[in-house]
Amino acid sequence: MPRVDYHIHTAYSPDCETPMEAQVARAMELGLDEICITDHLELGLRQWIGRETDFDACRRTCEALRRTPGAPVIRFGAEAGVSCTPDEFERLTAMLRGSHFDFVIASAHVVDGTNPMEPDFFAGRSFPEACRSYLAALLEGLRKLDPALYSCVGHVDFPVKGQLRLGAAPWATLRWEYAPDELDEIFRLAIREGKCVEINTSPFALLGDRRPELDWLRRYVELGGEYITVGSDSHRPAQLNYGFDLALELAREAGVRYIAVYEDMRPRMIPIGQF
Repeated sequence: MPRVDYHIHTAYSPDCETPMEAQVARAMELGLDEICITDHLELGLRQWIGRETDFDACRRTCEALRRTPGAPVIRFGAEAGVSCTPDEFERLTAMLRGSHFDFVIASAHVVDGTNPMEPDFFAGRSFPEACRSYLAALLEGLRKLDPALYSCVGHVDFPVKGQLRLGAAPWATLRWEYAPDELDEIFRLAIREGKCVEINTSPFALLGDRRPELDWLRRYVELGGEYITVGSDSHRPAQLNYGFDLALELAREAGVRYIAVYEDMRPRMIPIGQF
């Protein structure tokens, strides 16, 4: 059974201290077949001002680690934050065009200047309202982004992770009914542009005994979505590939047909029955 992880951060990213070598060593311990390093290309987050990923150095390290005996296939990618100012967005797209990635996650980490991982994002509004605000910001960025510059839509349920990490709402989950218009338009846009959505497993460990609820994934399939990527959003080796088997189970239940892996921005579809 192939095992992959398509959302991994390293010390090149402003929010991570784990050397890429340690992430690759852990992938080898786990017997992973393919991984993608997706450090942050994030220009709008106030906590990271002046701290950006050195993608040239990141690429060189990827290339060196590919020569490690027994290493998995290592792809060079990025997680691009699309909810930024117009000037930042122009620079972001120029960087995406110039870096020759294998794979790019389009995601959002800033909504009206606030990070959905912070209490301020949730202050004064219900959780469904917070989800709608987040998804509206993500959708706005996706509408502007050249489809040639991204591969998949990352963590549409990001506010869930924020609420769970804050410990304020152990029941938190993204239900389609919270933001039907925004979710449907994101899914239709991705499908129309030949892109997919991600199952991000990082909230799974925060749920305790509760099973993840991904009714939004079933809706993606209902609208014509056929494939996904699966990523742990790992910032530490212990998180690598966490929840992969559960993600596959949820994907099968939703009717997903393929898991995608990428090279030079081109997807290769692996039938979910092969996992």
